[in-house]
Amino acid sequence: MGGGGGKGGSTTSKVTIPQWLQDAAQANIAKANKVSEIGYTPYYGPDVAAFNGTQQAAFANTAHGANAFGMASPADPMAGMPQAQTFADGTQGYSSHPMYQQALDAFKAANPGQFAAISSLFVNPQSGAASGGGSGHSGGMGGKGGSSRSGGGGGTTHLTGAEALNAMMARIDGGDGGQGMSGASGSGGSGNFANTVGSYLPGGVNTNDPGSWKNTIAADVRNAVSSQGSPTAANTPQARPK
Repeated sequence: MGGGGGKGGSTTSKVTIPQWLQDAAQANIAKANKVSEIGYTPYYGPDVAAFNGTQQAAFANTAHGANAFGMASPADPMAGMPQAQTFADGTQGYSSHPMYQQALDAFKAANPGQFAAISSLFVNPQSGAASGGGSGHSGGMGGKGGSSRSGGGGGTTHLTGAEALNAMMARIDGGDGGQGMSGASGSGGSGNFANTVGSYLPGGVNTNDPGSWKNTIAADVRNAVSSQGSPTAANTPQARPK
């Protein structure tokens, strides 16, 4: 009995990302990593304008008129209002910053360890210096401009591109007592949580439409800097979580 026909031909397609686009994407990720170290910047200006003298006089006249007809009226219509602040241009208003600072101080007093852990993720708000080691991360924040590849905190070798993204996920996965970031992957912990997060990011196997051009580019950039080979629609830096 005669056999079937010969095998059909096969085609292979490969997406090649221009070097200039890879460089720009890596620079963008590195810059985002630096920006993320700035931390929260409070607003110190007025949130709400204060009542001016004419308005306060109108309140007082209304109260006096009500009192003349035997109706109950406050002796001081402004009682219960906080003291208005005067700002640089003479504007008077109310700022929410004192309440924010009070809440922050109370949190620091009640949870000093948690406060220190959160603060260690950002630069020193007074000096602008990067946070050092000893915050529970073996790498800590690196020297000026980025995250350190290895321990000591204050190193000058910085992560860029996909390595910065992987290091961020490793830091999320790290625990107390020196676990967390050491190079581009966590030194303490299984890494399952970091892999789970990474798999849902652009270029990950669990992201929406992993074969789209956007996710293919993201996978290509991440693979290019981590030396994992050329990407395909299913080849990404993060393994599917089990």
